[in-house]
Amino acid sequence: VFVRGAYARSFVPRTAPELDPLRSHAYLALTIDSVHVAVSLELCPEAEADVKNVRARIADPTALLELTSLLESMPDEFAIGVIGVPSFPRAQSATADDIRALLDDSQRNRRPLWMGWSVKREVALAHAGEIDELLADALVALAHVYKLVVWAPDNDLIAASRRGAWKASRARAEERRERGREERRTRRK
Repeated sequence: VFVRGAYARSFVPRTAPELDPLRSHAYLALTIDSVHVAVSLELCPEAEADVKNVRARIADPTALLELTSLLESMPDEFAIGVIGVPSFPRAQSATADDIRALLDDSQRNRRPLWMGWSVKREVALAHAGEIDELLADALVALAHVYKLVVWAPDNDLIAASRRGAWKASRARAEERRERGREERRTRRK
C-alpha cells in the first residue's frame, strides 16, 4: 500500500479526526489474494479533501480535459467502479458524468471508488515471468492518475490551503494534545 506519510498527512485539510489513514486518504495498492492480483487506486468516501478535489477537477472544463485525456490513455484492461458493485466499466471510456455518479455511489454506500487492473491469480501464476513488469507499468499509470486527482498543496483545486489552513492546523494541534493527555493517563494507570 502506498499512502501519504504521517508528515504529508498532517497538511491535508479535513474536518473529522483521522482514525484510519487508509480510509482518510487516497492510496495506491498492490493486492495479492487467493482470487486475484490487482493494482489499484482507491478513494474512500472519508478522504474528504481528495474527494472534493476530484469533484472540483470534474467541474472545471480544463482540469476535466486533463483527467479524461489521462484516462483515455489507460490500457484497455483498466476499470473504474465502486467496490462491491458487480460490473466495472472501462476506465478509458469514463466520462465526467460517470465519475460523478461513481463518486455519489461511493458516498452513498460508504465504499471506496476503485480504479485499476485485476488479473485472476491462475493467469498471474501462468505468466509469472512477465507479470511483475506488467504490474509495475500498471502502478506507474495509476500513479499519474493519483497525482492528478488527490489533494496536495500544489494540486489544491478546492482552495483549502488558503481558507482552511489555520482551522485545520488548530484541529490537528488539539488532536496531538489529546493524544498526549491520553498517553499520560495510560502511563499513570
